[in-house]
Amino acid sequence: MPKGFLRGVFYGLILLLVWVMVSETKRVYSAQAINIVISEIQIGGGTADDEFVELYNPTENEVDLTGWALKRKTAGGTQSNLVASIAGTIAAHGYFLMAHPSYHELTTPDQPYSATSSALAANNTVLLYDGDDEIVDKVGMGTATDKEASSSGVPAAGMSIERKAEESSTALTMASGGVDEMLGNGWDTNNNLNDFVLREGPEPQRKDSDLEPVVSTPTPTPTLEPTPSPTPEPSPSPTPEVTPSPTSTLEPSPTPSSTPSPSPSPSPTLEPSPSPVPTPSPTPGTSRIVFRDAFVTCRVERVSLRFFFFTISFPRFWCDLN
Repeated sequence: MPKGFLRGVFYGLILLLVWVMVSETKRVYSAQAINIVISEIQIGGGTADDEFVELYNPTENEVDLTGWALKRKTAGGTQSNLVASIAGTIAAHGYFLMAHPSYHELTTPDQPYSATSSALAANNTVLLYDGDDEIVDKVGMGTATDKEASSSGVPAAGMSIERKAEESSTALTMASGGVDEMLGNGWDTNNNLNDFVLREGPEPQRKDSDLEPVVSTPTPTPTLEPTPSPTPEPSPSPTPEVTPSPTSTLEPSPTPSSTPSPSPSPSPTLEPSPSPVPTPSPTPGTSRIVFRDAFVTCRVERVSLRFFFFTISFPRFWCDLN
């Protein structure tokens, strides 16, 4: 098989994959709007001029609408201004109402159409442009050729189409007293048919209408101020009462009786031991002295030794028991 053919098949598969990814990206099944949207449209009421277009801001910030434009387009593609230049702001979670100059319902619009000749009709498309002439939102009705995916229904006189609050919203839940009544109009899947419900009783809202959903402002936690502690007052110290000491009664001291001292025992008189009398025992070359008592006889003897011309004498002492 030629390499060129294989290369062509490979690139063809890549292009097919990219096309599938892009196609899937365009399929938006559910989303909450992140920009100003067209939230309710009435094309006629008691008279053909009783028509209005309502805007809703689902974001968290106020938006300046100065220089924006509201236009209509016929099924044939002819486009014209409803409001050539919007003037004003729309609060976060708030509304902005524009209506025909001859609109005579109870709710006063925030801004009228630019001319009495401006009017909506069945099968028209309503378009909202920002200050850079970029389309912000559009709603096609009936057989309108310009629409988001599929067009919504066409409201009869005295009825309107209203954008949902949630995917599950219905005409009943969006009506007065319904569970979605105060949840805003932020549901936008870029499919006009899926994003709107048909209301039998229109409810136009303007700048000073209630915000939806109600954004609760957190109540600031009060700062607790420390309560000053009372300065303790010194309590007066009680004056001690002097308790009189009992007067002691002097008792006469008993006269001590003298204890006779013991007579001293007579100390034995020591008899002097006889001093030993040395008895000289002459011994040639020696001299001896003897000491005797009742128990021991001791002797001291001087011994002399001669060495050549020298004579050395030294004592010798010993004792014997008697």
